[in-house]
Amino acid sequence: GHQQINARIAYNEIDLVLLFTDPNTTDPWDDSQMIETIRHCDKQNAVIATNLASAELAIVENLLREDLNMFEVAGAMERLSREYGQTQEQIAERLAVSQSQVANKLRLLCLPLPVRERILAEGLTERHARALLRLPEEALMQALDKIVARRLNVSATEEMIEKIAQAVKNVIENHQQLIATNEETTDEAGRWYGFDNH
Repeated sequence: GHQQINARIAYNEIDLVLLFTDPNTTDPWDDSQMIETIRHCDKQNAVIATNLASAELAIVENLLREDLNMFEVAGAMERLSREYGQTQEQIAERLAVSQSQVANKLRLLCLPLPVRERILAEGLTERHARALLRLPEEALMQALDKIVARRLNVSATEEMIEKIAQAVKNVIENHQQLIATNEETTDEAGRWYGFDNH
């Protein structure tokens, strides 16, 4: 109902309200409820749209604002793709940016929410965030701790993450090699004692 919607608007959980009927004519809510919701939207800068086209336009206009952080931009782009079927090329054209910029923004959403929040809280850049994408999830927070503690710039961050990523790769390869060696040893023992695992 309208009370739940108003509450979510107040907590910035909703930035766009889509009405499939015209609020100036027939509406399932009474006038006082509609006015209350409009006031909530106005106070929180949430958008009211009366059809899908105006809702899509509102998202695009929102993307053109300069006060959005990198993850808000990425989320809006993802929403255009998921809800309105926009391709990366179409999104890029509407925003007058390159397709690679759209792709790079969308990749940021692969970072877990706590990592995104930490990046914003520490004032790190988008290039810091993109560098972190090379690491497995379990290594992200530890890498962030080092970036913040050492106050690493982008270049130093990329260098550190390259070393971490290579170390992780070596561990995985050594583990796989150990498993393969154990399997060979088991097979050899089987043949020695007169049975074959295959």
